[in-house]
Amino acid sequence: MRKFALVVLAGLPLLLAGCSTFSASIDYDHTFDFSQWKTYRWVAPKGKKHADPVAGEILLQLIDREMRSRGMQNADERPDFRMAAMVTKRKGRANWGGGGRYGGGGGYGYTAGSIVISMTDAKTKNLVWWAVASDIVDMDQLAEGMMKSIQRALATIFNDFPPPPAGTGSATTE
Repeated sequence: MRKFALVVLAGLPLLLAGCSTFSASIDYDHTFDFSQWKTYRWVAPKGKKHADPVAGEILLQLIDREMRSRGMQNADERPDFRMAAMVTKRKGRANWGGGGRYGGGGGYGYTAGSIVISMTDAKTKNLVWWAVASDIVDMDQLAEGMMKSIQRALATIFNDFPPPPAGTGSATTE
């Protein structure tokens, strides 16, 4: 029984690598006209810090790149919208088995990382677009690996950004 448990535990990272737990949720004010936005300014989420400063810096740089590819520029003076982004993490544990007569059971620990992005219209100060993407992550990975994970999340998040003007179609939300 012990050998079986060791084989299962040894193969667990391979199993987890093949099973993506990635999820993204995007929503926005469907009455808002995003076509007028050309400039943005970063704002820090109130009372919050990135769970990992390196991941946070990578996130901001990659979002800036996404915005530039859509013709939007970071501007401190009179921006059209304000954007906040955050990297969060939480630890969890997955258990299986149940003991019984011979003991057994087991589990593994994991870290769930999330990217949270919000956009607020500068004129009205209303929240008009937001997204959350989560995955099981290795927060100890090197910056290159972190960058690839964040790029994958941002590709999904910004796939249909900016949303079309109200009444002309719909962007997808997950």
